[in-house]
Amino acid sequence: MCATTRVVSNSLASRPFETLLARLVTETQGLSPNTMFETFCHSVGEFFETSGVSCCALSSRDGWTIAANHGNCPWGSPGEPLAPSMEEWVEKARRNQKVTLCFTATNDPSTAVCESQFTDMVVPFLSQGQLRGAAVLSWAAAGAPPSDALADRLTLLGTFFAGLLEHAQLFEQVFRSRENWLRVIDSIPDSIVVHDDQGRIVRINRALSGRVGVHPSKLIGRPIGDVLPIAANSNPGGCPFCAAGSEGIEGPIELFSDCSFLVSTTRLAQYSDRQAQTIHVLVNVRRQLEAERRLQRERDFNQQILTHTENMILVLDASGQISYVNHRAAEIGYSVDALLGLPLARLIHTSHRPVFHEALRVILETDAVQALELPILRSDGRVARYAVHLSSMGEERSGDHSIVVVMTDVTEASQLQAELARSEKMAALGRLVAGVAHEVNNPLSAIVGFADLLLENREIPDAAREELGLILQEAERTRLIVQNMLRFAREVPPHREPLQVNLVLRQALKLRSYGLAHRNVDIVERLSENLPVVVADPNQLEQVFLNILNNAFDALEQTDRRGRIEVETAPRGETVEIRFRDNGPGISNPERIFEPFFTTKPVGQGTGLGLSICYGIIQDHHGEIVCENNADSEGCAFLIRLPAASMHAHGAAANANART
Repeated sequence: MCATTRVVSNSLASRPFETLLARLVTETQGLSPNTMFETFCHSVGEFFETSGVSCCALSSRDGWTIAANHGNCPWGSPGEPLAPSMEEWVEKARRNQKVTLCFTATNDPSTAVCESQFTDMVVPFLSQGQLRGAAVLSWAAAGAPPSDALADRLTLLGTFFAGLLEHAQLFEQVFRSRENWLRVIDSIPDSIVVHDDQGRIVRINRALSGRVGVHPSKLIGRPIGDVLPIAANSNPGGCPFCAAGSEGIEGPIELFSDCSFLVSTTRLAQYSDRQAQTIHVLVNVRRQLEAERRLQRERDFNQQILTHTENMILVLDASGQISYVNHRAAEIGYSVDALLGLPLARLIHTSHRPVFHEALRVILETDAVQALELPILRSDGRVARYAVHLSSMGEERSGDHSIVVVMTDVTEASQLQAELARSEKMAALGRLVAGVAHEVNNPLSAIVGFADLLLENREIPDAAREELGLILQEAERTRLIVQNMLRFAREVPPHREPLQVNLVLRQALKLRSYGLAHRNVDIVERLSENLPVVVADPNQLEQVFLNILNNAFDALEQTDRRGRIEVETAPRGETVEIRFRDNGPGISNPERIFEPFFTTKPVGQGTGLGLSICYGIIQDHHGEIVCENNADSEGCAFLIRLPAASMHAHGAAANANART
């Protein structure tokens, strides 16, 4: 060692190093890292009699910077970056994980300094292999390297201070986390309160203390039951929310006279060094409850409208399936549950399903409103007619489309309209028949008159006389037909008298049986013998019965099986029922069978007037005639109902006949 070299570090070996460590622990307690750096520089500078001490810290943004100085420090002022040359020594200390000497090498022989002299020492602050900073100790004059024992002590000093820094940083993080937690709790608009197992408030946020009207600091330690009393709380001073059970209070509670709260309860585990705590979060749901009540009232009101409306209302999805239906579904014999999920097309008669599907397609593509009249199948198999109004309803959020269907039962209206149309046709037919009858009567009168004159002539040969008799007979028959047409047209008053329907019916069956010799048809009679008397025109009733029988025979000729015609009479209350039933092919349009000029027979074999005339005769007798296909077998049936006559009606009819 050179004569001018001063042994700096070894002269400090006898000082109590533990005193320095204890001083650092005492003086840095509760300080921030920057203040701890200042304390370190001052304490270490005095202890080691340095000319200067600098503490540097590493940040991801600024790199190595000077954190604090003591004495004469050539490396810069606090806040300035560390010199690059010194950064290299600090990095070397980190790699060596111990104190590093900063040697100053020189080749100038005129100097009195050895090549191994140093003026600075770098003490790394290492904790668990992580560098938390470094200290640079400087002396005014160069010195000899320190002993290994002192170097170890300085390394220990760096490790010890790194531990203090780590604890300070952890404490600062905990403190900041607690401050952040408190700020978060206070910023939450919901009311939050924390209490211990004795019911004393540990923490209350500003939202809840603001409702109480007391600063949070003045509420700490007070019983929660005194701060937040609830009428249902049977334990004064205790927690009103915990008293409801382990799950807390169910449903909204009234608090502060203008709020309804939902209470959420969380119990924290009890640690050995502190009591268990319970957190209550109170969410004000008064507005939500009021909105729900308004919404429920609107739903109930709308449901009442949908329930009491006279229309059947359905909602369909894009595929045509029913997603909603009101209780008017009972009109067609179905329950609401039976219709949900069912395609509406299944309730529509097969003849009109293509029309419905086309209307559905148009609505989905164009949103155009569609109005239809469709036959709807009831649960009992009957068909009802409904006016169906379809409109599109779009969902704004999902973009899906639904179809609102309003169905109005127009069965009776359709029947009345059909009856009106039939009446108009019958009236037109009556006027037509009256005109034709008057026109036909004139040539018939001439034919009958000249035929009588020719028969009185004795010069007429017997062969011609026989033919003239046939002409006169057919002319008389034609005259009777014209008279029936006039009666149907109400131009000739009918001849009414009390009669037994069975007598007229047997006469008609006898007349019709003349042509059954070579026909494969059986006639079955079930005529009740205790029928009441009816007041009617026997000729007109006979015409009706013959017409129905003729139609039955014509229908049976179209089948290959053996024909069967059943004729039945029976009393039904104040009416007499006459039923004709056959096993033929049935009628394709039974609802139109009584329309004038409508016929199911081939062209040239029917005029379409026979059954319409029968209809007019029965209506004129204040009766009813209907036709329907047999549901349980082949063929069709005609049902005639005639009002039974009373004794007063018998006398009135007899007097009328006497006057005529």
